[in-house]
Amino acid sequence: MLTTISVADYGSAGRMVRECADAFGRIDFVINAAGMLRERMIWNMTEDDFDTVIGVHLKGTWNMSHHAIKLMRSERFGRIVNFSSDAFKGSVGQCNYAAAKAGVIGLTRTIARECGRYGITANAMCPFAATRMTVNDAVIANWKRRVESGLLSQAEFETRMAMPGPEFVAPLVAYLCTDAAKDVNGQIFHAEKSHYHTYYYGEVSRSIYKYENNGEFTVDELIELIPASLMAGIPNVAPAQETSS
Repeated sequence: MLTTISVADYGSAGRMVRECADAFGRIDFVINAAGMLRERMIWNMTEDDFDTVIGVHLKGTWNMSHHAIKLMRSERFGRIVNFSSDAFKGSVGQCNYAAAKAGVIGLTRTIARECGRYGITANAMCPFAATRMTVNDAVIANWKRRVESGLLSQAEFETRMAMPGPEFVAPLVAYLCTDAAKDVNGQIFHAEKSHYHTYYYGEVSRSIYKYENNGEFTVDELIELIPASLMAGIPNVAPAQETSS
């Protein structure tokens, strides 16, 4: 019989981290991408709708990071990549999701400052991609209702229906886990097909574009490009400290 476990449960998250450490000897990376949606306007949203979404997205991110970092500190190495969303700027019908994703950004920046001295970085991703969570029958039906009620324009609806796939997001996530990204810490990235940019207090700060190869960056390209563009002149908010011998 299958047992359902959730990152929202503190004990289950701890067991998942421990099983990985036992299987592979250590924990190097944590990609917090678990998610779910319960979309309603705030006046129609139930307490359970709010608590469940906050539990998976925000508490789940804290749970997994908390348990993993306890092991990463002894190794003096770790990479945390937390999935946030552009919804942190505010998203109609998603106050639970938007609040959780804004919280993920605050959590990420705090982890970066607390753990950078141990060689652990934490960065947030705001992807725009079609996944089982972001584009499904229920979500599409909700978008159509918003168009009919005037809360979403037809152009916005068509843009959402044409979302690129997650394969455009993966190279940036992989880059953030490399040694080359050791001084990229406490940052917020947006990934949308051939366009990557960073955020500074919710505004686009710097961008890079690629027009060849269907707009897909490789990790090797990012290792060369990002330090000279998106991260040029931006210091690590909490560099790793050398241990005394």
